[in-house]
Amino acid sequence: EEQIEYYVMVYTPLEEEMTLQISTVNSFLNTEETSSHLLKTGMEQQTIAGKIKGSGLGINHFNVKVKDSSGEVIMDQSKDIAVMNVADAPSDDTFMWGVQPFAIRSIEYNESLNGPHCFKGLTPEETYDRVFEYVDKTGANLLRDGMVWTSNQPSQVVDNYSLMTRFSEDAKAKGYLVDWHLGGTPDWAVEDRFQNADVKWNKPPRLDAWADYVEKVAELFAGEEHIIFEIINECNWPDFFYGTAAEYTAILDKSVEILQGANAETTVINGGMVMPQANNYVTEESEKFTFEEDPVYYAKYAELINAGKMPYVAYHSHAHFKTFIEKDAVNMMYYLQDAGIDQTKLFLNESGMFNADGMAQADDVMKKALWTKCNDHQGFVLFNFRDIEGGVLSPPGWGVITQDGQPKASYVAYTNAIDKLSGYTNKHTYANTLYNAYLMENGKNDILVLFKDKSVPELNVTLPDGAGCTAYDMFGNVMTDGYAKLGDYPVYIVFDGKVDADQIQVPISAIYKKFLSEYDRIDNFPEE
Repeated sequence: EEQIEYYVMVYTPLEEEMTLQISTVNSFLNTEETSSHLLKTGMEQQTIAGKIKGSGLGINHFNVKVKDSSGEVIMDQSKDIAVMNVADAPSDDTFMWGVQPFAIRSIEYNESLNGPHCFKGLTPEETYDRVFEYVDKTGANLLRDGMVWTSNQPSQVVDNYSLMTRFSEDAKAKGYLVDWHLGGTPDWAVEDRFQNADVKWNKPPRLDAWADYVEKVAELFAGEEHIIFEIINECNWPDFFYGTAAEYTAILDKSVEILQGANAETTVINGGMVMPQANNYVTEESEKFTFEEDPVYYAKYAELINAGKMPYVAYHSHAHFKTFIEKDAVNMMYYLQDAGIDQTKLFLNESGMFNADGMAQADDVMKKALWTKCNDHQGFVLFNFRDIEGGVLSPPGWGVITQDGQPKASYVAYTNAIDKLSGYTNKHTYANTLYNAYLMENGKNDILVLFKDKSVPELNVTLPDGAGCTAYDMFGNVMTDGYAKLGDYPVYIVFDGKVDADQIQVPISAIYKKFLSEYDRIDNFPEE
């Protein structure tokens, strides 16, 4: 409900009166707010100050136009501004609503103003603080980040854990969980057969060197209950780990032994698994890489989970929603099923979009976030939280905050999802593939969550007779009509109390009425 303040200064005398027009336009809602001012003649300098309300939650196009006395536009400039509800505190439910802010990299990799990991116009320290401010507004309760081993121990005789300590303490003070992925082999620790390799940080380390590193980490951080230790990012993907599955599982075993030896309550998880269709870029090795060793990883995960040493299996997905449903989610269900693991023990701890921005990014990211929440995953991490200049992290679709610090549509939508669904659990599933309809509940009331993939037609939903409710769109705007349907964007229907799940009707035709368990298996294991 806050208004946008604006100031316009004219530095030179005008020869004719002109009109200054300020507007905010919300293209998602097709709404507009306008305000006009007269610019006078004969003044050496004049200032216009005013306020204008955003035309709905979401991304508003803030526009400034100046027209001369004939009505011709002589200046026309605009900027996107996020208008949103802000979280009061991190979510306190058991689902991990996460972001990957790369806050620490602003300090780790930059030396001055406007470094590649900095927001425009800010120093590394200012960027670090600003990133936390943006995380605070979302209601997220988990930060996923990495401290590169090469930074901690650039040589065998140099240890530096100051940034890791600082980030851990700051996150803890704000009430966040931290998912640390450890890895990045320094040159001195590379396994012997890779000593002459051009790139060493993705090569497996000597197990003794790794053990020494993890012992130091355990000494410093194993007693911190808010830290989850993730062992090597994307451990089945050669751009992060170019060893064998057997080498990785030995590293995972050693890490569990050391960390939980220091504190039996320490949480250790696998490095997020890359899904089979994802080998589409970066190195020649990754182009040729196959996933023939997947059963080795999942057998180890089952062993650790069944022994109470690992709580869930982490995986990654950067696919569009349809691909995520038909491939990534199905594959993960079968991998866990084959290994004898409960299929809900999944943590999607890295999910973003390749080369998508604006509403396309918000749409796909939100549908994946909602699907994981409503299908009883352990958590979802939004990757990448902010645009970073240069490298693989910079294309549109990765960051949900621009490099000059402006939230995008996906940031607003994610914040709204956390606000609407924190504390809720799944009460009834009506559809969970291309059509998605879930009745969620807490102790007081129910919420119906509706969304679909764009590839299938819209579908009307029948609500319980006489049930009072308020509907919200994906940005948190109240909807007054047309909400009881499966449309292109997510809708949240919040009932005034509890409802009978059987009184909600979702009439999906047989051709579309599939649940994940009914899909044909996509078999990525090798032939025996």
